[in-house]
Amino acid sequence: MVPKLAGTFLGMVSGAILIGGGQAITHRIFPPPAGLEPTDTAGLAAHVASLPTSAFLGILLTYLLGSLVGGTAAGMASKGSLVPVVLTGIMLLFMGVLNTMTIP
Repeated sequence: MVPKLAGTFLGMVSGAILIGGGQAITHRIFPPPAGLEPTDTAGLAAHVASLPTSAFLGILLTYLLGSLVGGTAAGMASKGSLVPVVLTGIMLLFMGVLNTMTIP
């Protein structure tokens, strides 16, 4: 039981670090306009609408790589059990969907 929990935790942490780092890089390449407040939904919606397709592909790539690394780490840490791999994948998918739903 402990290796499965540790594997799931390690998978989530490694996946989240990779996703966060990739998103930070994407935000540096495509920065928001100066003075844009995170609470300004109309301004955020206009900014998101003006982004090129490559910005969205960059975010998608970070989720793909984060899920791959997270699932691999979960499987390795849990000694090959698939339960942590699946749990990590489901939780990272949920985080990605939730993130997508919050963007105007």
